[in-house]
Amino acid sequence: MPWWKSKVAKWTVAIAPVLALLIWLGPFLLAFLPYQLIGKRSHSGNCLDNLRRVGKALDLYHEADAAFPPADAWMDRVEQYLRAGDMEKTEAAKFLKCPDLATGYGYAFNAAGKRGAADLPLVYDTDKTERNAFDANGPQSFPPSPRNNVLWADGHVSSK
Repeated sequence: MPWWKSKVAKWTVAIAPVLALLIWLGPFLLAFLPYQLIGKRSHSGNCLDNLRRVGKALDLYHEADAAFPPADAWMDRVEQYLRAGDMEKTEAAKFLKCPDLATGYGYAFNAAGKRGAADLPLVYDTDKTERNAFDANGPQSFPPSPRNNVLWADGHVSSK
């Protein structure tokens, strides 16, 4: 018998059980391994990205209720629309905070806002750090903060 035939036989005996085990466990590994490697969705972004998400959440809220949320509870009302798939509630809440700020929220809602007005700021950076911050008549000065990120009522986001 040639020397290579005996080595092939030894390798076949050694590898066959491992291959059989992989074939048997393969569906399990393919189903759960990617989830473990990727993990749950999490938030990482900047103020403009957050405002884009808040804008989409406000649109969803507006479609469901035919109006924007009350100004004194706008964050509370749109928070549920920020969640995506398996995202935890605490991760979704991070979209309501400007990452440029060390503490607080940093966004205010224009209570006088209405859908579709391209020149009307709807949500914008502010120095107010409390949750559900709003201005009854819109920002008193413009740009409203040094960061100058604005979600306009027509849905576009800009940074001046």
